[in-house]
Parts: sequence; structure tokens; C-alpha cells
Amino acid sequence: MQRVYAGIDTYLLNTALQAYTISGLVAEMGSGSAVQLITLANLNSDMREAFGIEIDARARNVSKFNLALNRCEDRVTVLGGSAALNNCLHGRPLDFAFSNPPFFVAPESVPSARRGKAINLALLCETSGYGGPDGLAVTREFVQDLAPLLSTHAGLLFYSQFACARQDTPLALVELPRVLPAKLSAWSARFEKFPVHTNLFDFSAEDWSRSLALMISTRHPRLSTPEVAAIESGVRDHFMRKELAGITSGFLEFGSVPRRSSIEIDDRDFVRMDELISNELACENAA
Repeated sequence: MQRVYAGIDTYLLNTALQAYTISGLVAEMGSGSAVQLITLANLNSDMREAFGIEIDARARNVSKFNLALNRCEDRVTVLGGSAALNNCLHGRPLDFAFSNPPFFVAPESVPSARRGKAINLALLCETSGYGGPDGLAVTREFVQDLAPLLSTHAGLLFYSQFACARQDTPLALVELPRVLPAKLSAWSARFEKFPVHTNLFDFSAEDWSRSLALMISTRHPRLSTPEVAAIESGVRDHFMRKELAGITSGFLEFGSVPRRSSIEIDDRDFVRMDELISNELACENAA
């Protein structure tokens, strides 16, 4: 059974959201445990109402429990899809939307070490991780779903690890504006690398291929050594074919969202959170 996702990027997004001044109507795509929406509700009294969109029923149940525990259920509603969001808004435009979408950059499948067989990477990466051949498949869907519901004065924020055609230049800066509707065509797009104090989330194409293969093999220990090697070489070849230089992490912001402060992170908290998540994964694999 797939767990409700919580990773170091969950913590990084939560840290960043505390720097923003949010008001009006808010939506999060892929809201998971609702931790981000709870943070916004507690910090922003002018946030009238928020909606979490989450397709995973288990995650919705966890989020509803968390909302009740934090006494936020009167201001935050968790829904099963974008159609339900549209119905709840009753024509009211959103003032802010955000997401930490699945981003793993990989082909859908790679040739296996066994002749005539293929390794399904989309399945092995799981729903919470796989982002398609350029890492933007789910992010595009989120933009397309949200764009008609956003005010022209709204802001749209994504925290992710983005594929780069050139080092530190996310492909998303070029690709995502193409799916914005005409009413939002004047929106500016800005990328801010985060966290700035570490290169842990920056990968060359070769490093990403190795890291993803290791990540998948950790989640799926029954994979053979030749299969793991096939994943690494298949992903590396995919990056070469797509002319992608690597991966960088940070915030992609469309429109305008006011900040109350600069985005900062305590190095000690970062290390502590990284250790907690690593221990959690180790316990899962031992179970």
C-alpha cells in the first residue's frame, strides 16, 4: 500500500509558504495530508476559504483528520477532483493556488536486461512521483485545471525539481506559459532556486539517472542488479535524446503573490528533517 506522501520537499514548501501573505480563496492541487493548507490557515486570517484537491482517498481521509485535529475544518475543504472545486467555487475566482506536484523525469518505460521485456518506470515511480518524460506532465494538468478558475490578479506557485535544458534554467519557464489561457497571458513567470544553501537537489543528467535508479531499487528491492542498471542507462539515454542538462529545485511563480518576508530555512532543521525522512524510509523497507 502506498503511503501518504511526505518528503523533504513537503517541508521546504511549508517553510516557503510562511513567507507569503495569502488572502481570499485558495486551492492546493495534490494536497496530500493537508499540512500546507493548515499552515496557511493558521498564519493568514484573511484567507477566507481554502480547497485541497486530492485524488487519493487514503490521503483525503488523513487530511480530514489533520484538519479536525488543528481546528481548520471550517476554513479548509478537501475535494476529490477539479470538477468538485469548480462546483464549490460557484463562480468565485481563486486568489492563490499552489502545488508540489510529482516531478520525476523519466521515460514511461526502458528496455529490460531480459530481451523483449520493458521496465515500466511510470508504475515503479508511483503516482506521487512520476512526472512524465519532461517532469511536467502532472504540472501541466494542474495549470490547465486551475487557470480558468483563477482571478487575473491571482498568483500561482509550484515548488518542484525541474528539468533543465541548460543548467539552472528550468524547462518549465518555457513550457508552462504555453498552457495559460489568454486572460492570463500577461502574467510574468519567475524562478527562484531553493534551497540556496545546498546543491543536494541539483543533479546532472548522469547523477539524476543514478539517483532515480537507486531510489526505485530502494522502494522495490526485488529488482535485480541488471534491471537497476537498465533503469539508470535508460534514464540517462532519455536525457540525452531530450537534450536535458539536469535537474534543479526551486519555486516557479506566476502572477503576483505578496511576501511578508524572504524565504529562509534553518540548516539544522533541514538536516533534522532529512534524517527523519531517511529513517522513515529505512523502517518501511524493513517492514
